[in-house]
Amino acid sequence: MTADGMLCQKCCSAPGRPVVAVVSHVLNAEVRGVFERLVREAPVDFDVRIILSAEDPKAGIAGLPETQVDRITRSDLFDLEYPEKCQDVGWQMAGNLDLVFLEFHRRHPGHGHYWFIEYDVHWEGEWQVFFEHFRTSAADVLGATMLRIDDVPASQSNPWYPRQVVPPGMAWERQHVIKGFLPACRLSRRALEALGAAYRAGLGGHYEINVPTVAAQQGMVIEDFGGNGRYVRAENRNRFYFAQGNTYTHSPGSFVFRPVQKVLPRRNTLWHPVKPGGVPAWHPLRMQGGPLKSAVEWAKPLLWQGVIRWWFAARWRPLKDQADLAHRGGR
Repeated sequence: MTADGMLCQKCCSAPGRPVVAVVSHVLNAEVRGVFERLVREAPVDFDVRIILSAEDPKAGIAGLPETQVDRITRSDLFDLEYPEKCQDVGWQMAGNLDLVFLEFHRRHPGHGHYWFIEYDVHWEGEWQVFFEHFRTSAADVLGATMLRIDDVPASQSNPWYPRQVVPPGMAWERQHVIKGFLPACRLSRRALEALGAAYRAGLGGHYEINVPTVAAQQGMVIEDFGGNGRYVRAENRNRFYFAQGNTYTHSPGSFVFRPVQKVLPRRNTLWHPVKPGGVPAWHPLRMQGGPLKSAVEWAKPLLWQGVIRWWFAARWRPLKDQADLAHRGGR
């Protein structure tokens, strides 16, 4: 699918083994379990690693050998020396996770595609089904809830992200400005290289706009895992997740910004956020305001669970595992 939402039938055959990296700021037994499950279930030709984006260089790795772990700190990211993205004042990892992607690519440059899976992403099914389904996708940027910026309600788009800093002379056509949701994403080598070049040239701003937009500005292929937007292939529409691109939280849906999710047993479905034990949500529902506001916010997760159950019952589209695994091998 091209950047303007048109279907693209070209089969992608990028050189180099695919790699999938679990991205986490903590590594306890539960997060280790997420990683070890991917090791078991990813296709046999995938490299599987874990990125520990913790400031503590001595943070435990729960028994995993160091050879499987990429420790990436803020200091490592600032060594990339991107003039707008690597400014110390007011900097935080939220909004800058693409710097972790770029540092990982710098360390491991030989892969054709790079999957990044945050530790609180859950796939209800076998991971191999998910990866194999998208193996032949031509997408340079593959993620969730991909929307043209003009498709995001103006009343909600402005507060969502800090302003984008676009240097003079950089192509930034509004029709190719795209907002994505990227707790799980796959990026091609050339998309990462283009993103790094744009940051060296002075681009700044939130990664969930910059990652798809830089690729789209250069005519690369953008694709959505599911949902119902313009970047979804017809056979994937409302198939692997659902979400509301016109709300700040993307709720109600199965793959959202918040609240923390209770996974329902629907096969081959993406969920986010699903917090491992001992890891608090850094973006809990906001309870500020009067008693009525607090009561509404408290009730929302219960209401959203009802909506999710209804949606699954009304729109059941099971994926045929065997069709997607015809060429797989056991890990």
